[in-house]
Amino acid sequence: MSTKKQLSLWGAVAIGVGSMIGSGWLFAAYYSAKYAGPASIFSWVIGAIIALCLAFLLAEIATLYQERGLLARLFTITHNRDCGFLVALSNWLCLVIMIPSEAVATMQYVSTVAPRFTPYVFVNHNLTLLGIVIVGLLIIGYGLINFWGIRSLAKINNVITVIKILVPLLAGIAIMAASFHPHNFVDYRGTIIPYGVGTVFAAVTNSGVFYAFFGYSLIAIFAKEIKNPKKNIPLALAISVLICLLIYLVLQFAFIGALSPSMIAKGWKHLDFNSPLVQLALILDLNLLVIILYADSALSPSGSGIVYAGSVMRVLTGMAKDRQMPMFFDNLHPVFNISRRSMIFSLLLSFVLVFFFSNWQKIMLLVTVFQLISSVTIPLAFTKLRQIKPDEYRLFRMPFGNILSFVIYLLLTFLLTQTGTTALLMSLFLYVIFFLLYSLSYYGGKVDKLIRAFLSAWTIFTYLAFMTLYGYFQQINVLQRPVILVSFFIVAAIFYWLIMQQKDFQTKTPKLIKA
Repeated sequence: MSTKKQLSLWGAVAIGVGSMIGSGWLFAAYYSAKYAGPASIFSWVIGAIIALCLAFLLAEIATLYQERGLLARLFTITHNRDCGFLVALSNWLCLVIMIPSEAVATMQYVSTVAPRFTPYVFVNHNLTLLGIVIVGLLIIGYGLINFWGIRSLAKINNVITVIKILVPLLAGIAIMAASFHPHNFVDYRGTIIPYGVGTVFAAVTNSGVFYAFFGYSLIAIFAKEIKNPKKNIPLALAISVLICLLIYLVLQFAFIGALSPSMIAKGWKHLDFNSPLVQLALILDLNLLVIILYADSALSPSGSGIVYAGSVMRVLTGMAKDRQMPMFFDNLHPVFNISRRSMIFSLLLSFVLVFFFSNWQKIMLLVTVFQLISSVTIPLAFTKLRQIKPDEYRLFRMPFGNILSFVIYLLLTFLLTQTGTTALLMSLFLYVIFFLLYSLSYYGGKVDKLIRAFLSAWTIFTYLAFMTLYGYFQQINVLQRPVILVSFFIVAAIFYWLIMQQKDFQTKTPKLIKA
């Protein structure tokens, strides 16, 4: 029996919400408050606006190209295979890393249920060998649910998503009903923005806000399996982002307002929680809520992990289809319409990464860089398609799309500088290494082909190098100086044009690759 078109509107919304309400709701309200204080509320609004704008830009592309793993294939479609590899790599690595992050979050929360058991799985906030083994078993479970295709994933995820919507909302309302101190929003330093406007934007990247909202993009990855794409893709993208904004705002208001004023007397940065919402519920004697939170701390991250496991194999399959990965991975099951080879390989790599990133915050900071780079490609690909195919019929057309894409590109580029020099340098290093491996594998030892490969993607490498430089300026607190800030926006605008004009040096007559 074919399972190619199994996702209804609710199924598509559940994919988006199911990935956005994962480990983020358990930790992000705490880390955001610690980073920006009450101003973290604005960080969530900014994050949602960005996600919503990107969602609508992506909706136009997704209804034009209903392809498996679309987000990873954007630059392969609009630019060239070599440039597209870097975008695909960003998406694939992002999803590969997010799978263990959800499993680790589950372990980090659930381990506190039995304090005597905690030292066996966590030491100094890092997983022990036993903890890593248990995380590995969780990852295997995510894979098994996806093993029988979109039908089994959709059925399980639809049920989990209902629970994931209700529990955070009820938790936030219960906490506010038990304790709410309005003065918490202005008492420290007498302002709602105690650490400056800059921290509002920095919190979007450094506290899990963008990490939490990035799940909207997974709807596009499943675009080929969604019924009535003209209607359902744009609606699913918008509905899922708005639902999650409501949930995260309720949680953020609840967390800020419920704290005892004495806890923030020395500043928000002095807060210290391991399992924030559970510990807060214990302080407020909300014992029933504690039990519910413990149960959902296992369900929510693992529910997202299940969706990511389904997404990552579709991205790898798309890369194989574009010959950016071995064709071995482009082997679809005749009944379930998925590549089990892609799933098994991706999950194995996810498990290996647990040995290097053994707590949630470490994984979240790394994955945010790849999320931002992946997101930057959406407005660029959108505008490129408008230029190349201006008259082609689109099932959904975004009003003022060209202007919006440029503004969102600038904002995402600015947020990229907030992630810090170390993360940007690491991402640039990984891109160079993986690109070299890809080029050697695809073009062999032909030096002229290798040089052309780098020339076909030079704008991406140079863009990242300049953003690393401005990331350093941000790190030493000089980016906000008028001259440097103006120069940043000028350089970012120049790269917008340069990346749009990126040529394919492998062929004499570059053409738009068919999706």
